[in-house]
Amino acid sequence: MDETGRAPGEEYTVALAIDHVLTHRPSPVVVNMSTSNLAAVCAERHGCTFFRSPVGEVNVVEEMEARGSSIGGEGNGGVIDRECHPGRDSAVAAAYVVSLLRERDCTLSEWIATLPALRMRKMKFRLEGTFEALRPSLESEFGIPSDVRDGIRFDTPSGWLHIRPSGTEPVVRLIVEDSEEAVLDSITERFIRIAGGACVE
Repeated sequence: MDETGRAPGEEYTVALAIDHVLTHRPSPVVVNMSTSNLAAVCAERHGCTFFRSPVGEVNVVEEMEARGSSIGGEGNGGVIDRECHPGRDSAVAAAYVVSLLRERDCTLSEWIATLPALRMRKMKFRLEGTFEALRPSLESEFGIPSDVRDGIRFDTPSGWLHIRPSGTEPVVRLIVEDSEEAVLDSITERFIRIAGGACVE
């Protein structure tokens, strides 16, 4: 919650931690393929390189080690600071939120206002066929993938979409981010038309 009682969303936690840590310790940044571009904005703000990994805490940590990154995480609020320990830590995340706001003498909503207004949609689908059978149609519809290490990810002119089989349940996850709600609607409709699956969330 911010000072007005509004819940900004979990994706801001990692971005805020990155912004805070890079102020004191410039470092490459690593987040997973489904994490908001807000993290990339904060890395660019400090002139630091930015990388993505497959989804999963262990994958992020391995990529951080390979890139020499001290700060990263996952968009579900999981902040990872290897200077503390190589794993997600909610106490570290909370400490960084408080520290950034205190150091900059601002409210949470004021800090959020310094970032682009991005919208994210996360959905789950049960497919009629297999995910692998769906790949050619997705590439035909959305173009050349930007990353295929974990499902398939496409960059768009103003955002991205990531489609991947869940590792915990028999569904395919669709995550889309853009600044415009209409673009989220369009991409979702195009995916449903291609996939022919039923949305379960």
